[in-house]
Amino acid sequence: MINKDDHPFADPSPTPGTEWATHVATDPVKALEMFVRAWHPARQRELKPTAEAGAARSQELPMALAALCDLVRRHPTLQDLPHHLLVPPTVSGPDRDRLVFASENQGCRHWGVPLPLTGEPDPPVWRIENPYDPHETETRVEGEPLSGFLLQYVLCLTELNAACQAWSHVVAVEHLTPLLDQFRRIPLKPFSMTYTDGETHCVGPGMLAAVLVDQAEAVVSLHARQPAVLEPFRDALAWRHFMGEELPKRSDPGTEGTDAVTVPDGRHTAAGKPTCGPPDCRGQDQWTGGDATDPPF
Repeated sequence: MINKDDHPFADPSPTPGTEWATHVATDPVKALEMFVRAWHPARQRELKPTAEAGAARSQELPMALAALCDLVRRHPTLQDLPHHLLVPPTVSGPDRDRLVFASENQGCRHWGVPLPLTGEPDPPVWRIENPYDPHETETRVEGEPLSGFLLQYVLCLTELNAACQAWSHVVAVEHLTPLLDQFRRIPLKPFSMTYTDGETHCVGPGMLAAVLVDQAEAVVSLHARQPAVLEPFRDALAWRHFMGEELPKRSDPGTEGTDAVTVPDGRHTAAGKPTCGPPDCRGQDQWTGGDATDPPF
């Protein structure tokens, strides 16, 4: 048994529960607030006033975005995650036609809501590709409206920053059932901050799971704060990476000949913080499970 007091990745805080997931379908804002309270420490911090903050306050923010601003004030570590939450949100665009609240870590993709705000309680979310190049900028609408999208975004960031992680090789979808039966699926449309068709997410006591499926094959990742939560799943699948260990590929019937997931080094983490998970940077190749291309994360 792991003694969490001696483990370099131990987190002494209470194990997060799953109660927040009960509210995802009916009240995503409440689910977001409960999730953040469970997974992120609270600490009061005053945000510096900016012109953008004044512009944002001059209009009535949608409830979900106002809730996010309040959560970041009470849980400022949310702004230390690998992709950026922009709080206060920034008025942006050549026509100043969007209020941006999130940015991919290299700035090549933004997320925001259209301006002017019309009082719509749960507006659509714009995904802006190449936001700094007016000749290449593309705008698309995300699958979830603002309330569901913000929950997805914070969920993904929390997974990428979790102290303890496991990432599988490519496995047959049919072999996931025993593992995923131990989790509760989050009822939101697939979403990914990177160049994939999207992930679905699941939750269990003290743990989050992300599943990327391509036809009959999939890649699964598990994310936890305490190693003792993750350890019982060591033999559940053929893992490529398990709490800092690079593991040899095990034979998984139905996936012979597929390549293992490549996990590069250098995961974004706070200075001095031990890392047992893979990096936040994910490949940009289109993944077809059976070819020679690693699935993108």
